[in-house]
Amino acid sequence: MGLAAFLLYTAPLWTTLVALGMGEKPSKRGVVGVSLVIIAITLIGAQATKGSISLIGVLLGLLSGISYGSYIALARRFARVGNEVDVSWGAIPYTLIITAPTAITYSIITDSWGSIVNPALWGVYLGIVTTVIPYRLFAIGVSRVRASTASVIATVEPVLAAIWGFLLFGQVPTALTLVAYALIITASTIVYFEGA
Repeated sequence: MGLAAFLLYTAPLWTTLVALGMGEKPSKRGVVGVSLVIIAITLIGAQATKGSISLIGVLLGLLSGISYGSYIALARRFARVGNEVDVSWGAIPYTLIITAPTAITYSIITDSWGSIVNPALWGVYLGIVTTVIPYRLFAIGVSRVRASTASVIATVEPVLAAIWGFLLFGQVPTALTLVAYALIITASTIVYFEGA
C-alpha cells in the first residue's frame, strides 16, 4: 500500500484536534494512543516511500486523513446528542454518488454492459454491507467513547487488512510493518481500557 493510503490513518491526530476545537478534550490514554498511531504511520510511511515521494500523493493522503478525522469528530458530536442514526445514514449519499457512477463508468470503459448486473450487485453489497452497517455500528460506538478513542480504534483497519492479505494472498508484512502494527494494537488496547 502506498504512502498516500497510509496517510489516511493520520486521522486520529485530526480527529483529536477537531474534537478539541469543539470542546472535547482527549484523555491522557487518548493522547498516548494517538501518539503511538502517528509513530506507527511514520514507520510505515518511511518504508512505503523508499526513495521517491509524490507531493500530490502526500497532500491527497493528508487531505483524506483530515477528512476522515473530521468525520469522526463530527460523528462523535452528533452521536453524543442522540443523533447517531443520522450519523450512520449520512454515509448513504456517498454510496449513491460515488459507487453507482463508478460501476457505470467501469461498464462503459470495459464495454461490459451485458454484465452490468454483477457490478450492480457489488454496488448494493458495498452500499449495505461495507457502508451502512459499519457506519451504523460506528455511530453507536462513537456515541459512547471520545472521538480520539474512536479514531485510534479505527486504525486497526490496516492491521486487519494485513491479516486478510496474509491469509488470502500470502502477502507477508516486513518486520518494520509488524512493529508499526504492534504499535497500533498497543494504542488501541491503551485507549480501550481508558474507562477502566
